Amino acid sequence: MPNSIDEIAIAIDENATVISALELVAAELNIPLNASPLVNFRDALFHYVKLYPNQSDPLLFAAQSASISEHLARGLKDMLLHMSHVLRLRLLAILNTNITVMNKPRKERVLLVSLVSQLSDLDLEMRRNFGEYNSQMIGGFVSTLRDVIADANGLIKDWGLIPSLLSERLERTRY
Repeated sequence: MPNSIDEIAIAIDENATVISALELVAAELNIPLNASPLVNFRDALFHYVKLYPNQSDPLLFAAQSASISEHLARGLKDMLLHMSHVLRLRLLAILNTNITVMNKPRKERVLLVSLVSQLSDLDLEMRRNFGEYNSQMIGGFVSTLRDVIADANGLIKDWGLIPSLLSERLERTRY
């Protein structure tokens, strides 16, 4: 975590930008979000305000800084895990309930299975590696999620399926 109030403000601003971008992706994919990113962002701002009176006390400053980092990381982690989980369920539903996909040769269906596997791996990596806020690590997770979405949409298009199929609330489907 950054060491000055200005550096912490930049980290908070980066976090807000990432959350906003992910909210747009979630809206486009019709993924309902929980309140975690916003609640954790609010909590980070609470600790940021407490930094000012504690600037001269290194221990209190470090404690508030660590709390900010933890809240920023937690909100994004929860958001990314939720989006990844919903997308994984939707891809599984497409694999197991869509007649067109079920009639594809195995070597083509494996492409969709590999995307499900990538999302599972992403979940595990996020659960293992999230600690304090790290914009480079988060950028990597967001990039992987973006690539999986693009690849899934590409397969859906190539197979002649409904272009908005990934946005349908298929995670409610029992299979």
